[in-house]
Amino acid sequence: MLTLIPHRPSIPAAGGISHFAARIVAPAANALSPRPPLDVALILDRSGSMGADDKIDLAKRAVLSAIELLGPRDRFAIIAYDNKVGVVVASGPASREAKQAARVAVDALQPRGGTNLHGGWQ
Repeated sequence: MLTLIPHRPSIPAAGGISHFAARIVAPAANALSPRPPLDVALILDRSGSMGADDKIDLAKRAVLSAIELLGPRDRFAIIAYDNKVGVVVASGPASREAKQAARVAVDALQPRGGTNLHGGWQ
């Protein structure tokens, strides 16, 4: 359910900017039926600018945290990009062994190069 709460009780008649707070409440999960398996690709920016302010460490931690949430029926891949795009972990099942191998591979990533954002998306 999505609820929008206006910052002010009215919207300007002449137009302009109105600010709202959004409250999003997900429906309750059905405990009787398991969720379908996920197939995700996680994309990590490893360009040179990620070396400032521990950005690369935060990004790597986010990728590894996401992988830990996956179950054995799920699949994942990890792609890293700077001025080049590379497959860090090819798509495969989220087994315990695959997660451990992903930790090692992601930990080894270091900032380098420029930013080929389009290539990372592609």
